[in-house]
Amino acid sequence: TNVTKGAEIVRDLIKSKLNDAPVIIAGDMNSGYPGHLSDGKQAYDVFNKAGYTLTFNAALNKINDDCSTVHHYEVRCGDKNASHIDQIWTANASGVGVSSWELIKNAGTQKASDHRPVVVVLSIPGINGAEETSPTGYAWPIKKTDYVALVNCFRKPGHTGIDIPVPSG
Repeated sequence: TNVTKGAEIVRDLIKSKLNDAPVIIAGDMNSGYPGHLSDGKQAYDVFNKAGYTLTFNAALNKINDDCSTVHHYEVRCGDKNASHIDQIWTANASGVGVSSWELIKNAGTQKASDHRPVVVVLSIPGINGAEETSPTGYAWPIKKTDYVALVNCFRKPGHTGIDIPVPSG
């Protein structure tokens, strides 16, 4: 499917362009995960098999997890198996802790988009300088040389994410 292909492209870019550096992946995955399914779990299957961590599963505290991340301008809360297609993952990030996962629901988020924001609080090792590294040997934040290697992946100058065109069909 297109969802599976998109997740595979992200996984392959992390491996080839970042040499398995620690990465945070966030976005609309257009699929759910066990316990919070929506039209399958294609992205979950790809990322989970690659050893990535779904922050929802790792979070010590979950707030509003009974609400769907996509609401189509309806309430869509009160369901222990609510659809969570908007997800945040960590890749190659051993030592990163997830203290909380929160779906923001209020009048503003209800009107701004048909998706609600998801916020996670991460504790990241090595943020005090390049000498302090994570168990994988990378310092957080990622070194500028690693970031520069991603420039060709960006469609728009200054864009803060990797735009990946997914072929249809």
